[in-house]
Amino acid sequence: MPAPLRREQREQIIALKRSGYKVTEIERWTGVSRKCIYFWLRRWEESGDISAHHRAVYQRATTAEQDAAIVAAHEANPFKPTRETSSEYSVCFSKNLF
Repeated sequence: MPAPLRREQREQIIALKRSGYKVTEIERWTGVSRKCIYFWLRRWEESGDISAHHRAVYQRATTAEQDAAIVAAHEANPFKPTRETSSEYSVCFSKNLF
């Protein structure tokens, strides 16, 4: 997977397109894929923003001590269902995970 574009690269793509260059020309000059160019052009047209949006950071559901206790419980009984262990330690989790 290629490295994320730096802000300067995103600005260059927008500037070239606004200057009238075609996407294929921008691709050739910058070495950035058309898919990526279209992504940033669409983001710019829709919101006027070219900031990289990072994924949300989620709050931990357990402490380090709870993690150690849960791991020890699973090592002691590896066939015990995860749902059972999580309820014993009052760990809430998304229903989509299981």
